[in-house]
Amino acid sequence: AQAGVGAPTKVLKVTDPTYAFDGTRCHVHFEPVEGATGYDVWVSPYADGRGALQLAKGWKESGLLLQGLRPDIDFFVFIVYTDKDGKASKPSAPLAIKLKDRFGYK
Repeated sequence: AQAGVGAPTKVLKVTDPTYAFDGTRCHVHFEPVEGATGYDVWVSPYADGRGALQLAKGWKESGLLLQGLRPDIDFFVFIVYTDKDGKASKPSAPLAIKLKDRFGYK
């Protein structure tokens, strides 16, 4: 947050994938930023971002599939984008999520 130069974007929502919605994957939707060359998705068990892991790097658009989560655990999703000069933005405000395992065919 201290090293970021651009204004943060906003995480809008997460949605279940169209198949195998087992609580480990979701689509992340955020507000695109004009001039951004890529978006990185960070996930933390804490709202202040401690212990965040980068689960996606260089996304070109909103709504792509994020993988590597666990069901029934509180997480916070942050987005950081890279501008045309290669500099990272400040992280977005966190979006609290708790995915559910709704895949019945195991």
